[in-house]
Amino acid sequence: MWQQSEKDGIFFYTLPHWKIFGAEVILSTRIGNISKPPFDGLNMALHVDDQEEDVLSARCFFMDTLSVPRDEFVSIQQTHGKNLRRITSLDRGRGALSYQDAFADTDGIYTNESHLFMATFYADCLPLAVFDPVHRGLGLAHAGWKGTYQNIGGALIDAMKEAFDSDPKDMFFAMGAGIMSCCYEVDKSFYRRFLDQYDGASQWFSPGCTPEKYMFDNIKANSDLAIKAGILKENMTSLNRCTCCHQEEFYSYRGSGGHCGRHGLFARLL
Repeated sequence: MWQQSEKDGIFFYTLPHWKIFGAEVILSTRIGNISKPPFDGLNMALHVDDQEEDVLSARCFFMDTLSVPRDEFVSIQQTHGKNLRRITSLDRGRGALSYQDAFADTDGIYTNESHLFMATFYADCLPLAVFDPVHRGLGLAHAGWKGTYQNIGGALIDAMKEAFDSDPKDMFFAMGAGIMSCCYEVDKSFYRRFLDQYDGASQWFSPGCTPEKYMFDNIKANSDLAIKAGILKENMTSLNRCTCCHQEEFYSYRGSGGHCGRHGLFARLL
């Protein structure tokens, strides 16, 4: 279960149960006073139009406050695809100070090595974390609707099975803050696309406020796909906090009209 924490003015969420087994997972919020509007708060992403020095200041403040060595930071250039990257100690520092140095065209990252602070970024898309406490494998994935349509969560589970001999029944699966069905209105072509791709996808939609509009439940979609990949329901947790409803706490691309910062999901093996 997610737990909210605060330290030196930084508000974030963690998974204490995972930490007992050797994995630290941290979901940042936008609460802070570093970036200026419309990125105001603790923007963690270099790929938006924020001032680079403000983003780097936010990252350094965040890591220093949480006692994370700066050179452990590893990030990716997210493109709403399903490409995954296994990282090792040789990748320490990739993307920490420069967007160009982050791994290109990558939406999931995983490792079985310690001292690697994996970083992914969000503003409505759903953060996913997967942990195998038996074989010490840990991964993150960025599941916007395109990632969900391509089942990036299932792809991450499969990649960890192959790389670490993980059994999905041993894995923990967590979903962070993302836009929820209360705010995620889509059109009929979107609805039909998912129904054509997945059996049972109709359960991920409810009627919209106007004809031929639907409300999409990205959390249920990823939950169902994870269960299909072998994750046990009792090993799953979701923050169930809508980024669009809670823009005082999280960045929302849809809620802001497309111009905002990004909060982050971070993870490392201890």
